[in-house]
Amino acid sequence: MTSVITRDGIWLGAQWVRINRKAEGHAGALSREQQINSLKQAEQGLVSEIQQQQSLLENKRSELEQAEQSLQKSQVELTAQQDEFSRVQSQHSEFKTRHEQISLRVQKIQEDLDGMELNSTDDQSELETLRHGLQRTQTDKEKLENEGPRLIEIREHHRQALDSARSRWQSTHEQSHEIALQEPGIN
Repeated sequence: MTSVITRDGIWLGAQWVRINRKAEGHAGALSREQQINSLKQAEQGLVSEIQQQQSLLENKRSELEQAEQSLQKSQVELTAQQDEFSRVQSQHSEFKTRHEQISLRVQKIQEDLDGMELNSTDDQSELETLRHGLQRTQTDKEKLENEGPRLIEIREHHRQALDSARSRWQSTHEQSHEIALQEPGIN
């Protein structure tokens, strides 16, 4: 409960007034009129202060709402970046596994070629097939080797974007928290 005491000894509350009458004989109508005017001025000052505080409260609530919207947007962006990062990481792992499998196939084919005797026509035909398979496998291997640096670059780009989104989210979260801490002090 808030109250104010004026210089004249008048005690004002939200819905009450107490007048401290001195024994000096100022109980006349003129004295009452002065007291009433004094009370009206005090009331106007308090009403003005209340309006200013309500305006300030509304501004702070608006700032808090904007900060919360910004925080929500940052969280959505962060989630999207994390999803994209996971997708690229998965794709990179898949290409790496395929590259290892192809390398093993190339090695096996090369070993098979080295161990073959090329005396008969059937052997020549099979050798041709194996060479063709080796050539395709080497072409696939080269494609995967060329794809690796690009995927690493994409992964790094997404990692940087993810770090940036996390930083923006943290900053927005801290601003929202500061505004929320300031609001109870206004009441």
